[in-house]
Amino acid sequence: MKFRYFLDNAAGWARITVEHEAFSRLYCVSYCLGDHLTSLLGGLVALFQHEVNYRAFQDLAENHLEDANKDTDNDSFNYYPSPYHWVIDQEGSTVEFIFSRCEDPKKIDLKILEDYEEGEKECVFDDKLDKDELIDNILSSCDEMLSMSGIIGYYNNFWNEFPILNFLLLKNYRKGKLKFDDVEIKDHRGKPDRIHRTNLRGEVEYLVGDT
Repeated sequence: MKFRYFLDNAAGWARITVEHEAFSRLYCVSYCLGDHLTSLLGGLVALFQHEVNYRAFQDLAENHLEDANKDTDNDSFNYYPSPYHWVIDQEGSTVEFIFSRCEDPKKIDLKILEDYEEGEKECVFDDKLDKDELIDNILSSCDEMLSMSGIIGYYNNFWNEFPILNFLLLKNYRKGKLKFDDVEIKDHRGKPDRIHRTNLRGEVEYLVGDT
């Protein structure tokens, strides 16, 4: 399968190529109407790591998964693995990608609904894909855009900041090289406290593609 997200020009437009067996589509993405890449990366992180007890994951789950609830007994957040709905705007039509977890942990279910007439959606794709292959396609697209334009250049082209946090979380889901821990510090009163910490060197390696 092929799922490629790439810069189309310097005026805020991107393209999405989706190919699987006999299915093939090319979609336009208008960045004038929102930051679609940030949503895509964040939604996939939430879909597969919604249960991680770490603020970054909890916030993404709360923002991208419809069925979220708080367990008041232990004051921790637990989220149902509801589908993630990613909608792109083509300025005049919308395309909805529905990503769902499967019983087979190696698969992901993808439905694509096209809406070229208001109120009428047509399901043009409904199949189970290799989860890691799909995610690797998306991460590879991000690597290519970063290599081509850089972080500041990305902003100038897409009119939005590159979603560094969501990109690092999704890449770490595949690579698993980052360590999440904490370190002791002293607060302004000299009292001991602990802050969360990740490996900056590992994060930089993810960004420059040295994985």
